[in-house]
Amino acid sequence: MLIIMIIELIIIILLIKIYLKLKNRVIKLSSKFLEKDTKTLKISELENRLEKKYEYIENELVRKEVLFKISYIVNGSEEYKDIFDEVISIISELFKSKKGSILLLGDDGKLFIAGSLGIDENIKNKIRIIPGEGIAGKVYEKGEIIYAKDIELDLNMKNKMSYNSNSFASIPIKHGNDIIGVINLSERENNKIFEIDEVNFLKVVGMQLGLVIHNRMLVINKFRKTRLELVGNMAAKIVHEIKNPLNSISGMLQLLQFRLEKLEIINDEKLRKYSEVLKEETNRLKKLSNEILEYTKGIKIEKNEVNLFEFMKDIVYLYDERIVELSYELAENKIVSLDNEKIKEVLINLINNSMEALKKRDDKKIKVRVVKIDSYIEIKIEDNGSGIPKEIIKEIFEPFYTTKSTGTGLGLAICKQIIESHNGYIEVESEVNRGTEFRLYLPI
Repeated sequence: MLIIMIIELIIIILLIKIYLKLKNRVIKLSSKFLEKDTKTLKISELENRLEKKYEYIENELVRKEVLFKISYIVNGSEEYKDIFDEVISIISELFKSKKGSILLLGDDGKLFIAGSLGIDENIKNKIRIIPGEGIAGKVYEKGEIIYAKDIELDLNMKNKMSYNSNSFASIPIKHGNDIIGVINLSERENNKIFEIDEVNFLKVVGMQLGLVIHNRMLVINKFRKTRLELVGNMAAKIVHEIKNPLNSISGMLQLLQFRLEKLEIINDEKLRKYSEVLKEETNRLKKLSNEILEYTKGIKIEKNEVNLFEFMKDIVYLYDERIVELSYELAENKIVSLDNEKIKEVLINLINNSMEALKKRDDKKIKVRVVKIDSYIEIKIEDNGSGIPKEIIKEIFEPFYTTKSTGTGLGLAICKQIIESHNGYIEVESEVNRGTEFRLYLPI
């Protein structure tokens, strides 16, 4: 596949070179030919026609090259999440737009900016568009392009725009009848309006991008599923193999401690210490075994009606009130439907992670905030700890990924699985030496 794409690119480059050489030759030959018959057509008129024809061919070659580059980048890049900045730069360069963005649908059912050009990073991270709202939301909902002509006809739409509407276009990213996302372009050179042939090509770009994103996601999901199944099956087999001897070791250890106490040998400091280490390590292996089995079997939730305020108070009560602070901004009698044991497991895991990140700080602080956002309850856990490096943060929810010497690498993966089993989603933001913020969103 990659070899074919490279060959296509070489052919396009060769065609452009051939075209440039032939351009002047054909014009010269045409001029000589028409010297014999000036009655039917003037040379200047023919030259104009030929010039337009060549411009058309040149544009077509450039456009095909853009489509090829989009396919090559999406299919060829190892880091799927980082490709869209490059894709929007290529599209923006073709149409001479200073600003551009690619929006995709997030886990929360809202459009977020996956790639951008000329947009402030802070603004980019905050944008969440509900399908049907705003121009991009309407394009996503209806699957139809909106550009200058449509905006000029809709005064309500035009008044809401913060930039010149003449050079704006919003294009659906489609795969068949499915809408995958939206491309936005604005602030073209000299505020040039999008011509009809440019609009038609933008539709093609939207369909091409939709196709390659769809195909790439199929490959990613298949690979991820295969990898998880392989690792999961292997891990489950290993756990089953070690669980029985582990239970025997645990039982024998308890018996040994009992006998040592009876013989009053446990007072020996070294024996007592060895005994405690054995107990701790055995419990750690048991915990690892249970986590692996839980993750590989999948999360099964049992929802029940819970008073959210009392539920959150009980969790925060487990920690030092000088460090962990609860801010609850809903009605105190608010009843929600959730698996209280599973959500408790998630919150304790996240707060414990924050406590670890605060070890080296004197001014330890963890803020737990509960608010309502749209049709979700947001539970935010924010600390002022060591933070998570940018290059690591995208990996933290992957199973078996850990930076801890004693970590299983399944804690956050299970947290994510639990939240998604509730039809919710989880987000994280972090800055090294400034702190980390986890946000859980549970549908009401």
